[in-house]
Amino acid sequence: MSASLGTAVSRALGPLMGGREAEVEAAGRLPDDIAAKLVGSGLCKLMVATRYGGFETPPRAAATVIEELSYHDSAVGWCAMIAATSGLLSGFLPEEGAAEIFGPDNAVVVGRLTPQGTATPAEGGARVSGMWQWGSFAQHATALVAGCTFPDGSVGLPVLDAAQVHLIDNWRVLGLGGTGSGDFRVDDAFVAEHRWASLAEPVVDTALFRIPPLSMLAMGIAAVSLGIARRAVAEFVTLATVKLPQGSSKPLAERAPVQADVSRAEAGVDAARLLLLDAAEVLFGDAADGPPSVEARRRLRLAASHATEAAARAVDLAYTAGGGAVVHLDHPLQRLFRDVHVTTQHAMVAPRTLELTGRLRFGLATDVGQL
Repeated sequence: MSASLGTAVSRALGPLMGGREAEVEAAGRLPDDIAAKLVGSGLCKLMVATRYGGFETPPRAAATVIEELSYHDSAVGWCAMIAATSGLLSGFLPEEGAAEIFGPDNAVVVGRLTPQGTATPAEGGARVSGMWQWGSFAQHATALVAGCTFPDGSVGLPVLDAAQVHLIDNWRVLGLGGTGSGDFRVDDAFVAEHRWASLAEPVVDTALFRIPPLSMLAMGIAAVSLGIARRAVAEFVTLATVKLPQGSSKPLAERAPVQADVSRAEAGVDAARLLLLDAAEVLFGDAADGPPSVEARRRLRLAASHATEAAARAVDLAYTAGGGAVVHLDHPLQRLFRDVHVTTQHAMVAPRTLELTGRLRFGLATDVGQL
């Protein structure tokens, strides 16, 4: 899916979801009709290999699409991002498993790569048990990945049918409340060999799958954050042009400090976005002929962490300048403020990732496994 087509799809979906953010947040998950529109749009298969009916979208285009969808609704954008980046597993599974899991038109795969569960070898596969966190969009998934550790210490990535997974309704959070990102549990479920993925080497040897999936996850989180920030700037402009501060006859927009704040917010978001998109394009180009370089991977992670921080700063500027009007639950800026400050907590873009990219910039010996 090209950036222009994907963005057009996101913009078409936006008005269908607009104005329902409070409903989505209160439900703690995406309503069935919104989820159905998202799945029907094809955006959940944004990064699935073309041989399995996906779009195998290049990173820059995928980031643009995720950002646009997140502008309209943070939770919808986040769920689309999780499904899209989980689609990368289609390039790391045996062909039989990938076709079985990702082939159906309604295929939605989510879950966790982190090995929080255990796996016990069994004839023809292995048995899986455990508990995992952050099961975003799991209520609408057809399959879930759940990282596991075998008795010998090796790590495997089983992809289970949704019916094998028990969802736990414990998503009570500050922001991104509509993503349904509660825990999930598996109790001694059998997973056949052809449904186990390994990220050591892609089965589909094309540029997209030569890029580590964790890099694409970091990029996706940053894209969601930028979409939230861009919406916050737009909401603040709308507010400031009509709001009369107490004791003033002129709208907030005519105050010089406010004019400077909106400029800082806009510039911060736009600059961070350009860095992220450029880093994504360079990384994809670097992967055209083989595994991408450590430097290309480092730069994308740096850009993703920076974009998430820049997005939060922009939202903070808009929220603070908005004054008392924005603290009410019916004002979009309070929700956007809470949503963006949840994205900043994700391990893929948390402040400590800048220590990793900084060590590499200094040329210090560094474990690059998390890149």
